[in-house]
Amino acid sequence: MFFNSASTIQELMKCALDQRNTMEWLQTALQSAITLEFATLPPYLTALWSIKNEKHPVAVSIREVVQEEMQHMGFACNMLTAIGGRPQLAGRVPTYPAKGLPGGVMPDLVVEIDGLNQASLTTFMTIEQPEVDVVTGQHAPPSTSDHFATIGDFYDAIAAAFESLQPPLSLDRQVIGPRTGWAIDNLSSVKHAISTIKEQGEGSTGSPLDFDPNDLSHYYRFAEVRQGYKIVESPVEKDKWIFGEEAVPFPEVWPAGKLPKGGYDRDHVTGAVEHLLDAFDKTYTQMVDQLHATWANGDQAALWRAIEAMFNMQEHALALMAIPRYDGKGNYVPRWRYLGPAA
Repeated sequence: MFFNSASTIQELMKCALDQRNTMEWLQTALQSAITLEFATLPPYLTALWSIKNEKHPVAVSIREVVQEEMQHMGFACNMLTAIGGRPQLAGRVPTYPAKGLPGGVMPDLVVEIDGLNQASLTTFMTIEQPEVDVVTGQHAPPSTSDHFATIGDFYDAIAAAFESLQPPLSLDRQVIGPRTGWAIDNLSSVKHAISTIKEQGEGSTGSPLDFDPNDLSHYYRFAEVRQGYKIVESPVEKDKWIFGEEAVPFPEVWPAGKLPKGGYDRDHVTGAVEHLLDAFDKTYTQMVDQLHATWANGDQAALWRAIEAMFNMQEHALALMAIPRYDGKGNYVPRWRYLGPAA
């Protein structure tokens, strides 16, 4: 699992579904939300970096998804900070491949580090799954006492807890800005943050769009790439969306191989590859530590240092993903290995 907590997933779910919410549950759930939003970044970024032309429309679209996921994490951090919690990032980073999303969301989903391909797009669509796919009509399975079926259901439970508990909200240590969202200072701002997370991820109710009338949500962006065609409103049926005739060309990508469980065999990884893997891990660790410091201290400058580290990670990743693996199973991908504080 990505995330372990003193409360079991079953206990967390039972509390949420029975609406017997407590501040302890809400703090645990928000920490899970932070870890969940962070957990989307490594697979999405690896798929992005596997695209050879960074200006390709698909690359531009995935980059926008990553930026919005960072803001979603910022919302979750600010919500937890607002109720007196301390967002944890350095001690909660995911490892890959991983089964299940934090907070008891989709416990059977396997998330891997891979390049952009049909399989990874299917995983991304599963992560962002709406209650109802407005193009295909497919419904998500219902949540149960053991797990949340969608991220949207998970956030609905968090919104219900805020509504029920009406906790006092403090601005201390919140980080406000274009990458982190607005201040969480009343119930309306909480609901706005959660609706933004849901609509940017899974789409508006009955529509593949998010708040921007010209902007698809994450789920439908990935669906277009997988299907190979643009999503448009039906010319013959009102409020119906279909795959149209305009093609979405699949970008040229490096033949990335999935990250093996436990990483690469050190006996076969030497020279330039070893240097790039280690350099990436070191820079990734710096990014995680700076993100942790952002909300530990309410430090906006630390956030920008984290973003700078991400650009440095990209430099190492792009060089790495052009190199064939020693075992012939595609090209290398980053290990996304956190080395520990101040590594």
